[in-house]
Amino acid sequence: MNTINKAILASVASICSFGTSAQAIIKHGNIYNNENTWTVGVGVAYAQEVYRGTDKWFAMFDFGYLSEDFNISNAGIAYRFFGSNDSAFSLSGKLDTSHTGYEASDSKYLRGMKDRDTSYDISLVADINSSFGTLSIHGSHDISGAYKSYNAGARHFLPMSFGKVNFTPSIGLNYFSEKFNQYYYGVEASEVTADRLSYKADSDFIMDVSYNLSYYIRKNLEVVQSSAYVIYGDEIGDSPIVSNNDQSIFSLAVNYYF
Repeated sequence: MNTINKAILASVASICSFGTSAQAIIKHGNIYNNENTWTVGVGVAYAQEVYRGTDKWFAMFDFGYLSEDFNISNAGIAYRFFGSNDSAFSLSGKLDTSHTGYEASDSKYLRGMKDRDTSYDISLVADINSSFGTLSIHGSHDISGAYKSYNAGARHFLPMSFGKVNFTPSIGLNYFSEKFNQYYYGVEASEVTADRLSYKADSDFIMDVSYNLSYYIRKNLEVVQSSAYVIYGDEIGDSPIVSNNDQSIFSLAVNYYF
């Protein structure tokens, strides 16, 4: 199982680029370049380890439908119920994953840990558009019973277009609750070993900078390259199952629209 946090994958999974419009559209806190189309995409991604010993290359696959207000894909389901692409302010509801969890077999450093389940969140997202880009603010709550708490965050996007190339850098700040951090980064008393002490994690913030770069080979075919650099707070970074206070993520994908 991929031990990748959704909030970290803002540039390579949840924030995906689609299609052939002149400039990216920001809605539901994600990047879209097309509407009213089906899409299928394949790619590869590399995630530097956060959990010790879990550097990983993995394949990506996406299939979905994108309308003006409703989108469904492997990244989740989202519906904008207030506002439009041209509105200064819009609201959306979204269902997606907040963390893909891990299995004890993912790394020798996780042996003896109980598996952590993938969590599914329901979120309220506000998108605020201005001449300086789009600010997306979200609040989310676990509905899967994994970490049984809430998270929140904000991300600023600055979409740009250069002919066949769309470039959208962004910067994000996310708040992870105590229960979220303890579930995914804590070590319970029953999981202690000679080399792994008990660890109690508190709430914390993480920050990331990322970009999404897409090039249109032809009208319905594009290549997308995304990267992100993430900085964790000490509550995550000090965990004995975590190796780094930062993480780099890279992905390359091809999307087809029909």
